[in-house]
Amino acid sequence: MEDRVLYDANYTTVTRTVVRFLNRTYQLRNIDSVTVHDARRVGPVTVFLLLVSLAAYGAAYVYFNLVVFLVGSAFALAAIFYQSKWDAGSCPGGNIGWC
Repeated sequence: MEDRVLYDANYTTVTRTVVRFLNRTYQLRNIDSVTVHDARRVGPVTVFLLLVSLAAYGAAYVYFNLVVFLVGSAFALAAIFYQSKWDAGSCPGGNIGWC
């Protein structure tokens, strides 16, 4: 007797008695708990923008230049904005490593 499918998405099927992930099948009574961990990663463009902003802050400190300080602040704000809009799944290598 086939159970009614409760959830089905991207290689995952959940019925009342069985859960299938890709080609693995588990009985629900054997599953103690399920957690989902969505790790947020830092994008490579964000790292570059932050490094440029730190270099600008250093140059502004050494040369006591307000314009360079403001440019560094603009790069820091761009890094924050880019990271907030960046999709972690858009890395060329997928969701691996620091990317």
